[in-house]
Amino acid sequence: MKVSSTLNLRKFNTAILFVLLLFITCLDSISDNILLNLFFKHVDELITIILLCYIICNYRIVFKKKSFVLCIAFGFLLIGFISSCIYHYQPVIPMLIDAFLLTSRFLIGYLAVIIYASKKNKNISGGLTRIVKFITLILFLLTLHDLVLSPFFPKSDYRYFMYGLQLMFPHATYLASSAAVLLIYLGYNNRNGQNLKYMLMATFFGVATLRGKALGFFAVYWFVYIIIKYVKSKNYYFTYFLGIIGTAFIARDQLTAYFGSIDLYSPRLILFKDGLKLMLSHFPFGTGYATFGSSIAVNYYSPLYVALKYPYNWGMSPSYSAFLSDLFWPTIFSQFGILGLILFLFIIIYFLKLSMRKMRLNKNAGFAMLMTIVYLLITSIAESSFFNPTALLFFMLFAVYEKEM
Repeated sequence: MKVSSTLNLRKFNTAILFVLLLFITCLDSISDNILLNLFFKHVDELITIILLCYIICNYRIVFKKKSFVLCIAFGFLLIGFISSCIYHYQPVIPMLIDAFLLTSRFLIGYLAVIIYASKKNKNISGGLTRIVKFITLILFLLTLHDLVLSPFFPKSDYRYFMYGLQLMFPHATYLASSAAVLLIYLGYNNRNGQNLKYMLMATFFGVATLRGKALGFFAVYWFVYIIIKYVKSKNYYFTYFLGIIGTAFIARDQLTAYFGSIDLYSPRLILFKDGLKLMLSHFPFGTGYATFGSSIAVNYYSPLYVALKYPYNWGMSPSYSAFLSDLFWPTIFSQFGILGLILFLFIIIYFLKLSMRKMRLNKNAGFAMLMTIVYLLITSIAESSFFNPTALLFFMLFAVYEKEM
C-alpha cells in the first residue's frame, strides 16, 4: 500500500511539473499580486536552479552517463566566460544569469532527467498520458470556440486569411510551442493508434496560430510520420531531406517577412548581420554573456546595442525591445564567436545522432527525439529557441524518450 501511494505521488508530481512547464509563459498573468506575479515570472529560473543543484549532487552519474556532451557543453560555456572576462561588456550578475539560467537551461533539464531516470529506472511518463489528452482536448475546444464564436482570448496578428490564435498564451508562438510538445508526446505514446485523434487536435490548434515556423514543423512532422509509420520507409535521410524542402516551401513567404530585403527595415536581418560582424570583430571567442540577442542582454540593455545605435531603431530600443531577442543564431555568433558556434553545432549533432540511434531500437521514441530537435531548429530562425523557457520542457521530455523503453 505504501509503495502504491509513493508511485501515485510521483506520478502526481510529474504531472504538476509538466503542466507548470507547459504553461510557463502564462503564469505571470495569473495574479495581480506583486509578490505572486514576481514568483510566477521567475518560476522557470527557480526550477532551473533546483535542477542544477540536483545535477551537482549526482555529478558521478552525469560523468558516467554523459561525459561526452558534458565536455562539449563545458567548453561552450567556458568560451562565454573567457570572452566576458576579456571584454567586460556586462557586469558579473547578468553574466552569471545568462550563463547558468538561460544558456544552460535546456542542458540542465536534459541532464537532470537522465540522472533521475538512471536512479529510479522507472517509466517516468506513465502518469502523463491522461493529463496530456485532457489538456489537448481543452485547448482544441477553446480553439474551436474562438474560431467560430466571440473569442474568450485576444487574437494574434492577421496572416494569410484570418487572425492567428494565441488563446491564454501571451503570444501565438507559445501556443504553437505547446502544441508541438503535446503532438510529439502523443506520437511517442501512440502504441496502437489510440492517440491519433488527439494528435490531430494538437495539430489543429498549432496550425491555428498561423505562425510560419509552426506550419513548417507540423508539415514536416506529419510527412515524416506517415512515411515512417505507414509507408514503412527506412530511407530516413531521403525522407528528412524531402521534409526540409517542404518546410522551406511552406515557410518561404514568412521567411521573407521575417528577414525582409536590403531596402526594407527588418530587425531580424539587422541582428543577423550585426551578429556575424561581432563574431568576426571579436574573433575567436565572441563578445561574452548577456551582450547580444539574449533576453538578459535586453533586460540589462547591452552597451553593444548603444554602440550599434539600436536605441534609434523601432522595436530595438530600451523602451520598446520586442525584436531584440527574436533570433537564436546571432546570439551564438556574437556571444560565443566561431569557437562557440562550432561547439554548439557539435551539441546539436550529438542529439541528432542520439535520435537516429534510438530510432533503430524504438521507432516511436527515436522519432519523438528527432522531432524535438527539428522543432527547435525550425524555430531558431525566428525566436530564441534553445535558450527559450519552453526549451526546458522539450529537453526534459527528450531525456524521457531516450531513457524509456
